[in-house]
Amino acid sequence: MLSADLPEEIVEEISMRLPVKSLLRCKSVAKSWYAQITNPSFISRQFEWSDSITKNRRRQLIFRLHNASLKPCISLISDQEPIDIEVPFPEKDVEYIFVYGQCNGIFCLYGVYGGDKAGEASLILWNPGTRGEGREQPPVEVYNLSTGSWRTIDSVVPAFRLCYPKCRAYLNGFYHWLTEDNNDKAILFFDFGNEVFGKIQLPPEIDQSYESNVAVVDEKLACAATYKMTNCRYEIWVMNEYGVESSWSKKFVIGPNPEFGSFLGFWGDDEILVENEGHLVSYNIKNQKIQRLEILGVPKLFKVFDYVESLVPLKS
Repeated sequence: MLSADLPEEIVEEISMRLPVKSLLRCKSVAKSWYAQITNPSFISRQFEWSDSITKNRRRQLIFRLHNASLKPCISLISDQEPIDIEVPFPEKDVEYIFVYGQCNGIFCLYGVYGGDKAGEASLILWNPGTRGEGREQPPVEVYNLSTGSWRTIDSVVPAFRLCYPKCRAYLNGFYHWLTEDNNDKAILFFDFGNEVFGKIQLPPEIDQSYESNVAVVDEKLACAATYKMTNCRYEIWVMNEYGVESSWSKKFVIGPNPEFGSFLGFWGDDEILVENEGHLVSYNIKNQKIQRLEILGVPKLFKVFDYVESLVPLKS
């Protein structure tokens, strides 16, 4: 792809280490480059590589309302300066964006419009790396990216009501949401491999009257409980053996601290992100250092998602 003098496997190893933005530019250089970059096998290997190097990096997409204009905005934070990303809805009068989840670098976004389109909404799939999106509003369950079509699956969905949309996590082919049924909170999961739903009970020691969240810690399913007293305190529980509810164990107790507000998730291995009165705040668990990041928004409306660069295409 890059040189006729290099073995094909070496060229591929070099290519998949390039940023997605560079690979997209390379698609227009030559037909052979286009064929290589759009090959499903290459896309899969590039994502595996990107995912492996991202695990120890701090890359998060922040969805929020801008504190001055009250318009939806998206920022990417990493070890470098925050970068603002253009909102993917082409209509400029979108007033709210709800994030239903992400998988393989692709986000499912639900936009609610105002102005002349007040009351209308759109559901889109969005890849921040390629900036492509696909629109569908189907009455079915599963969307297949390779065929660009929806299909119904034969799976029984347990009764549930989703808690606040930020409460979700993806781990090893399973997507998790925090749900509530008759005032009892539990974790609903979807197994992509077997296309079935199931439920996991929260640790019995967690007081369910307080705010909870689901996350991933050290490649394990985790539950974060926020106890709001004068100052917030967090308890982080980890499921040491996936699917075994008796394996829940308390890993961290953080705080109380006046800088804490809503728990948003982990940032790398040693830091958490929280929101406090419209400020995005990071807290280092090891050295207890607190840093207010240069990102502001409307209080209690921050949503944070892990972001991995991906070449996975969205079929038109």
